[in-house]
Amino acid sequence: MADYLKVAVHPDDREMVERMASRGYALCHLTPELPSYSFIYRRLCGGRYLWYRMNFILSSLAEDHRAEYAVIAFMDVDEETRREAAYQKKLEQTNRDLMASLEQESRYKEALKKAYDTAMQANKAKSDFLSNMSHDMRTPMNGIIGMTAIALENIGNTAKAKECLVKIEMASAYLLQLINDVLDMSKIEAGNVMFAQEEIALADLTESVVVLLQPQIREKRHSLTVRVNQVQHQNIVADELRLSQILINLVGNAIKYTPEEGEISLVISEKGEEDRKIWLEFVISDNGIGMSEEFLPKLFEVFTQEDAGARTQARGSGLGMAIVHNLVAMMRGTIQVESEQGRGSIFTVCLPFTPAETKQQETESWEFHVDGELDSWETGERILKRLNYVNNDSLAGFRILLVEDNELNMEIMLEILQEKEAVVETAENGQVAVDKFLANKPGYYDLVLMDIKMPKLNGYEAAEKIRASAKEDAKDIPIIALSADAFAEDVQKSLAVGMNSHIAKPVDFSILNREIRKYVRKNK
Repeated sequence: MADYLKVAVHPDDREMVERMASRGYALCHLTPELPSYSFIYRRLCGGRYLWYRMNFILSSLAEDHRAEYAVIAFMDVDEETRREAAYQKKLEQTNRDLMASLEQESRYKEALKKAYDTAMQANKAKSDFLSNMSHDMRTPMNGIIGMTAIALENIGNTAKAKECLVKIEMASAYLLQLINDVLDMSKIEAGNVMFAQEEIALADLTESVVVLLQPQIREKRHSLTVRVNQVQHQNIVADELRLSQILINLVGNAIKYTPEEGEISLVISEKGEEDRKIWLEFVISDNGIGMSEEFLPKLFEVFTQEDAGARTQARGSGLGMAIVHNLVAMMRGTIQVESEQGRGSIFTVCLPFTPAETKQQETESWEFHVDGELDSWETGERILKRLNYVNNDSLAGFRILLVEDNELNMEIMLEILQEKEAVVETAENGQVAVDKFLANKPGYYDLVLMDIKMPKLNGYEAAEKIRASAKEDAKDIPIIALSADAFAEDVQKSLAVGMNSHIAKPVDFSILNREIRKYVRKNK
């Protein structure tokens, strides 16, 4: 047996054959009830191992009825065994494939259910949003239409007509904010947001934010403090429109969700320098109604507001915080929020900026305060100078070329500018504007207000032709774009063709007046 095992049996099968072919094993397993057993193993034949079956068959019993003799038979089962092994292997693979298919189907069903639930939640959120937007847009539209009708019926009553016009202006501003939020969120979701790179001063930035929010501050008799704290680089390169949008949303929300006579603050600090970028921290805090701990994780989701009750006290699209969160992320910054119901909220935004090449401000810390109906600007002479235009908004002595193809817009702008005592000439398209500019002597016009979308020559083309002309003042005359195209890429395109500034329609005339005085360096 030992020689047979060594010479003829496959090494992996030797132990099994030695055990099952032994006398002791046969005596134990061969009985009258079970007179045979067999096993298969690999046997060396003709230089290769083939599968064989070894059969043990009981042939006689001893007097004690135990096995005495057995017949051993060998059978070549190589082809059968290999065929069965291949079949078994295929069967196992089929089972594995089936299990994998079932598992994949289970995952697919789970993913499908999750997608369905997500879609249903999104559809519900959008349905709620559309319902809220429908309500919020119709409310100011109802006010505009209603107040217009009342004003028309009270033309002879100056006080009543003026009251109606003030309310129309407020409703129009709110409606414009809703439209801007929806358009901004659409651009962000499509990935089409571009950021301008222009030099701005923190003093100008904070001033513009406060000027825009001052009516709401006064209406609710809030106390607002703006503090710049140990900022060495107060002149930075950034997208002023987008940075203002972040601050206006955050400070505006603090105003909106803080009961009357509340306290709000904006503190700007410098938090170090890294890779030629300086980090500025903007902390906006209030003592308003705050938010619940359960709502905070949802704060920056689109179409969300904490509860319907909050809408009765403060209106909004539910997009502002989502816009802020996305803009901060796109600017490679961070935003954090701490809030407690009934005790207020603190938003902390950190953003990286490139320091401007212009000389930095010498004063690293300053603050100003807006309190109810009385403004206290504790910012020093440097800041106060920036507000001088508020006290003198006359445009007497300025000759302006107004380029506008829409008759109604032309009438509105003409009325406002002439009311400010400006001398205004008009052009109904870009080609007429270029012809008028070239036909007059250098210095005849102090400023060009340029619409963008016009026939014959649009505003971009007209500005390029003016800048490219040989006239003495062609390179210096201020050109300000007035356009309903209000995104950052629209501003960049206006600047790229040689315009000095870009103001979005509907025109805020305080901003227009400020821009005119910024670029028209005359004392008339």
